[in-house]
Amino acid sequence: MKTLHSLCMFMLALASISYADFIEVSGDVSGIWDADTVLVTGEVQIPAGDSLTIAPGVEVLFMGNYKLIANDAALLQAIGTETDSIRFDWYYEGMYWHGIRFIVSADSSRLEYCIIKHGFASGADVNGGGIQINTCSPTITHCTIDSCKAAYDGGAIWAEYSASEISFCTITNNFGDDDCGAISFSNSNPVFNGNYIAANWADDSVGGAFFNSGTVTFTDNTVTGNWAGNDGGGLFLEITDGLIANNTISNNSANEEGGGVFVNGPSNLMIEYNLINDNFAADDGGGILFSDDWSCTIRRNIIADNTTNQVGGGICVQSGSHTIIDNEIYGNQAGQHGGGIYNAAQYIIIQGNLIASNSCESSYNGGGIYLNDGDNQVINNVVCNNSAYKGGGIYCESPINAITGNQIYLNEAYLQGGGLYCENNSNDITYNYITNNQTTATNGQGGGVFLIGSNHRVASNVVNENFTNYGGGIYISACNGLDFYNNDLAHNIAVANGGGMYLMSI
Repeated sequence: MKTLHSLCMFMLALASISYADFIEVSGDVSGIWDADTVLVTGEVQIPAGDSLTIAPGVEVLFMGNYKLIANDAALLQAIGTETDSIRFDWYYEGMYWHGIRFIVSADSSRLEYCIIKHGFASGADVNGGGIQINTCSPTITHCTIDSCKAAYDGGAIWAEYSASEISFCTITNNFGDDDCGAISFSNSNPVFNGNYIAANWADDSVGGAFFNSGTVTFTDNTVTGNWAGNDGGGLFLEITDGLIANNTISNNSANEEGGGVFVNGPSNLMIEYNLINDNFAADDGGGILFSDDWSCTIRRNIIADNTTNQVGGGICVQSGSHTIIDNEIYGNQAGQHGGGIYNAAQYIIIQGNLIASNSCESSYNGGGIYLNDGDNQVINNVVCNNSAYKGGGIYCESPINAITGNQIYLNEAYLQGGGLYCENNSNDITYNYITNNQTTATNGQGGGVFLIGSNHRVASNVVNENFTNYGGGIYISACNGLDFYNNDLAHNIAVANGGGMYLMSI
C-alpha cells in the first residue's frame, strides 16, 4: 500500500510538471504565461482593459494562421532577458501564423528580448507580417523580427497613428509583397534607434523602411542589403519633419530611383552625420534622391561609392530647395550625368563639401557636379579628381549659377572644361582656385574653364597649371556680355593655341 501511494504521488507530480511546461490557448487570454511552451490553437485576444504577461524563456508557437491581438486598452508585456528570450514562431514548418496586433492597446505594452519569426499578414488583414500597430505606441526593444512577410505592406512592422520607440532590434529577411519589405509607419511620430535593418525586400517600393506623414527620429541604425523593385532600396521618406542622423545606409539597391534613400516631400528634414555608401539605383540617385518641391538640409554625411545607371551617382535632386553642406561626396559613379551631384531643382546651395573622385560614363557630363536647372549657389567646396566627357569638376547649364570660393583641381574632361564647364546665361564665377585640370581629347578645349553663353562675370580667380589643346587656362566661345577682370592666369599649357586663354568670339 505504501508503494502504491508513493507511485500515485509521483504520477501526480509528473502530470503537474507536464502541465507547467506545456499549455494550449485560444480565444480570450489574460494573466501570465510562464509555461515552457504555449501552443496557440486558435485566434487569441486580450480582452479590453485586461493584461497578458509572458515570462522570459517562453516559446509561443502558433498551429495555424492565428493572431495574438491586444486591443481596446489591453496590455501585452512580453519581456525576456538577454540570455532568456521569448519566442513567437510557427509550430508546423511552412505554416505561417498571423503576427502580433496592437490595436488601440495600452501604450505601456512592451516587447523586449523577443524573437518573432514566420508571421504572415494575409487575407483581409494584409499589413504587418510580424507586428501591426494601430493608434497606440507600444515599445519594442532588443527584439529580432526575421523571415516575416505581408501580402501588402510592412513585412516586419506596419504602423499607423503611432509614436512607438523601436530600439536595438534586428529586423532581417522580411518581405512586402507590395511595398515596405521591413517597416512601414504612416501618420506617425516614431523613434528608431540602434536597429539593424538588413536583407529585406519588396516587390514594389521600399526595401527597408518607409515613413509617411509625421515626424521621425531615425538615429544610429544600420540599413544594409535591402532591395526594392521600384524606388527606395534602403529608406523612403515622405514626412513633414524629422531627423535622420548617425546611420549607416549601405549596399541597398532599387530597380528604379533612390538606391540608398528616396525622399519625397519633407518640408523640414535634416539628414546629417550618416554614412551612405555602396548603394545602387537602376534609374536616378544611387545614394540619395530628392523628388518633390520641398526643402531639406543634407550636412556632414559621407556619401561614397554609390552607383546609378542614369543621373546622380551620389545625390540626385529633381525638385525643391535644398542645402548640401559640409559633406564628403566621393567615389560615386553615374551612368549618365552628375557623378557626385545632379541638380534640377529650383534652388540649391552646395557649400563646404569635399567632392572627389566621382565620375560619369564616357559621353556624359559633370563628374563632380551637374547643374541642370534653377538658381545654384556653389560655394567654398573642394572639387577634385573627378572625370566626365564635359565638365570634369563642374558642369553648368542652368540659367543662374554663383560659383564662388571653390578649389577646383586635378579634374579631367575628355572634350571641354577639365575643371569647369559653363553654358547658358548669368554665371558668376569668382574667387575660385582652378588648377591642374585637363582635357584629354586631341581637340580638347578649356583645360581649366570652358565658357559659352552670355552675361558671365569671371572675376578674381586663380587659373593655373591647366592643360589642353585649345585654351589651356580658359576657352571662351561665343560669349556676349562677358565681364572678365582681376583673374590670375599662369603656367597653363595649350598644345595648339591659347596657353592662357583662347577667345573664339565675344
